[in-house]
Amino acid sequence: MFGMRTPGFVSKRPPGPSMPAETRAHVDAVVRRVEAIAPDDLRRLVLLVAEVHEEREHDRLRAAAELAGAERDTDAVVAVAVAFGEVWKVTDAASRDDYVGRHAGHLRALLLFELAHEGAATDAMRAVADRAGLGAQLGAWESALD
Repeated sequence: MFGMRTPGFVSKRPPGPSMPAETRAHVDAVVRRVEAIAPDDLRRLVLLVAEVHEEREHDRLRAAAELAGAERDTDAVVAVAVAFGEVWKVTDAASRDDYVGRHAGHLRALLLFELAHEGAATDAMRAVADRAGLGAQLGAWESALD
């Protein structure tokens, strides 16, 4: 987003009438949580996801990510944004293992974004993180939200 406080990151996506004020306020809240908890290696990627996650149509999502300045990270931004919300479908060990396997390449970023979006970890997020060996990281990120 323009004027984002994170040093070295400024979204190239222009503010404008295409995003209703209520949606912009939601995106800004998610961005603030990402800024508060993201480790350096995930910060830029997850901030970009926060900027574009409300776009759900694949081609428009890709275009929004490119417009936001994702450049070489466009595929990763799209992968995390598309996977966003799937964690709610994790209800048992089989669905947890399937989720971890399908999202292994971007699981840390995805869990970080899910946490920043929700503002607190859910049982499903914790189960996924524990299975993937990321439980301590998720816990640290959640503690940083307080």
